[in-house]
Amino acid sequence: MTLDDFCIFILSHKRPDRVRTHDVIRRRGYTGRIFVVIDDEDDTAEDYRKRYGNEVIQFVKSAYDNITDKADNHQKRNSVVWARNACWDIARQVGVKSFLVLDDDYGGFAYRLKGDGTTGAQILINRTFDQLCLAMAEYQQRSGALSIAFAQGGELIGGPFKDWKTKRKVMNSFFCSTDRPFKFIGRMNDDVNTYVRHGYTGSLFLTLLNVYLYQEDTQAQPGGLTEMYLEHGTYVKSFTTTMIAPSCCKVTSFGIDRHRIHHKINWKATTPKVLRQHHRKARIRLEHETINK
Repeated sequence: MTLDDFCIFILSHKRPDRVRTHDVIRRRGYTGRIFVVIDDEDDTAEDYRKRYGNEVIQFVKSAYDNITDKADNHQKRNSVVWARNACWDIARQVGVKSFLVLDDDYGGFAYRLKGDGTTGAQILINRTFDQLCLAMAEYQQRSGALSIAFAQGGELIGGPFKDWKTKRKVMNSFFCSTDRPFKFIGRMNDDVNTYVRHGYTGSLFLTLLNVYLYQEDTQAQPGGLTEMYLEHGTYVKSFTTTMIAPSCCKVTSFGIDRHRIHHKINWKATTPKVLRQHHRKARIRLEHETINK
């Protein structure tokens, strides 16, 4: 795979002066194509074009109503889920096979796992973002995953990770391919809704723990999804996932000193597991061998 087959989409809404991710990935060595994706209901579109010119792509939000399950009956469309569901069409439009979807507020990317799987000092990714993106895109293709993601900082709490280097989830960054589309679900908590809902029907999503991204705190900046979170609170956000997957998700309290409402996923009840052949019971194995004879 080459950079000609790949691009990065940065999803943004009403904050043309705060597309921090664009500058960060350029400084980290990315030389490929970037597109800042906005919707046709964004009244700051001209400001985006003044800053980013031909890199701005504007899509028609209402065109994705029929394929987007909001998971609620609110009439507002103040959510990133429409933009995420539009990315496959946009990718075909610009002629790429693989793409990375990012939010607009990331501050950096770094490695943090040592060779023995323990958490070590961070190593900022510098001048090698091209190679990293191509390696991730190729892994997404070869693994059969619908999407793979960089880790979040919180994923690295509680190491070491000697026995596993991935988690069955994707959040905040999404490496995808045009030949393996899927739908994001829910006006709120759409990334969690998506990997849980598709995950328990057998689709593969993976977060790689050896590289992670910095993100700004939710509800800490204007524009984007902040207004929706402030209006509805994290209870509604978390309960959306519980409603979509009540067999494996619940609403609980999260935190140490300052608790907040958050979803909790029971991974033993979420994703299918394939057992090794030697775990089969002897009687069942014997019946199987008899039938085959």
